[in-house]
Amino acid sequence: STYNVVINASDAASWLIIPNIITPNGDGINDLMQVIAKNINQFDMVIFDRWGVQMFDLTAVTQGWDGRTLSGDQAVNGTYFYHVQAKGADNKKYDLKGFFEILY
Repeated sequence: STYNVVINASDAASWLIIPNIITPNGDGINDLMQVIAKNINQFDMVIFDRWGVQMFDLTAVTQGWDGRTLSGDQAVNGTYFYHVQAKGADNKKYDLKGFFEILY
């Protein structure tokens, strides 16, 4: 007798990497607060300053924040906070909060 098994390997696992520092000085290295991700279908990231004032809202994982305020001014050196809510292609839900630094 014969027994066959079909195994489908899926590349649909999702993941996120969130940087802990940006240096938006125009040198092309770490200039944006941008999440590195794979297989993310829904994404929202809100960035706050140390006083809880919203600095920016990213609605796509391909977007990045250049360290400018909503009025276009350069944000100051210091600690900023994020809240990421996302959903992967594998239906994994992400609700992540943390902080990062801006250094010029």
